[in-house]
Amino acid sequence: MGRFIESWDDFAAGAADDTGTAPALRSYGLAGDPVSALRDPAFLQDLREHFRDRGIDVGTWSEEMLVDRFYSDRNWADLNTVSAARDAYRAHTSEDDARLRAASLQRVWQELPNVFQDGGRGFGGAADIAGAILADPINAVGGLAAKPVAAGATRAARAAGRSASEAGRAGVKAGITRGAA
Repeated sequence: MGRFIESWDDFAAGAADDTGTAPALRSYGLAGDPVSALRDPAFLQDLREHFRDRGIDVGTWSEEMLVDRFYSDRNWADLNTVSAARDAYRAHTSEDDARLRAASLQRVWQELPNVFQDGGRGFGGAADIAGAILADPINAVGGLAAKPVAAGATRAARAAGRSASEAGRAGVKAGITRGAA
């Protein structure tokens, strides 16, 4: 799913305990329906501990609130470069038990259906996805690059005698065309 998922998987595959054996990821009943893993008591407990490790007080949160936050966090980690970098940093700096827990939770995320697949979250998940993408600073680069082009086209259109609204439309069109190129 995401660019930095390998960070969690690398830990799970490569970390060894004192006996030289790599710890096993928790399965949470993934052999069946991956969505059912979201109701597994061990998954929910690990999810609570995962958020506590990150300084988030989840003491009074319902299971639904935990799962919603899990979906939101994973969407942001997959679709927003700042969140992805933060996730990768955590993957390499957390204590071993927290890293194993996060890798196990990530495995569940990888198995879940995408937002509009059967069993996915539908439009409820689309809001998280849109927020993560729109808030990603990398997406501002195209708009910043198009701004001078749009401003120049607007000035040129005004100098050619067009109305302010015609000049504005010409500027936006030039900015979009140039920004997309």
